[in-house]
Amino acid sequence: RVSVAQIALAVSGLVIGLLLFFLFTARSLTLNIEAETPPDFSLSGINWSFGERLLVRPGEYVLTVKAEGYHPFEQLVTVTDADTQRLDISLAPLPGRLNLITTPVGADTTLNGLSLGPAPLEDILLEAGQYDITASLPRFQPWQDQIEVMGRSQDQTVQIALVPDWAHVTFTSTPEDVSAAVDGETTEITARGVEVLSG
Repeated sequence: RVSVAQIALAVSGLVIGLLLFFLFTARSLTLNIEAETPPDFSLSGINWSFGERLLVRPGEYVLTVKAEGYHPFEQLVTVTDADTQRLDISLAPLPGRLNLITTPVGADTTLNGLSLGPAPLEDILLEAGQYDITASLPRFQPWQDQIEVMGRSQDQTVQIALVPDWAHVTFTSTPEDVSAAVDGETTEITARGVEVLSG
């Protein structure tokens, strides 16, 4: 009659044998995942992981990688008979949200040459990368610059302070009750003088 101890011993021997078989036939697969946030990954089939290093037998597996702020990544991975293998993975960032504020408000804005409309603007979804932005408003100097959108669902705010394209010109006159014109157009005379555009 087979005792419980014999059955347990046989099962233990079988498990140890299978484990040794796996260790002797498995290959080392190192995952090099580029992401600003800690990634989570899973590999189909039987594997043993040590951080981003896995022991896995040769064959085809489905690798899934997720990280906060990035698009999910999925790829069919082929593990060969080579002892050590490395897989480089660059996760694609999710779009970022851009807010545009101009002082004064109402400036016409463009992004890479495309009109965005008058500022302020909120929650513009943009893929990560560099963009050319311009802002223009009558009587103010045009503004342009390049920004870097980080993506990863982050909020970014660009504040644009437009510089006046005019100056106050003061003068005295006799008699005091006079009118003024700039480029043939009548303009208001205030206590600070007359506003004159550059040029």
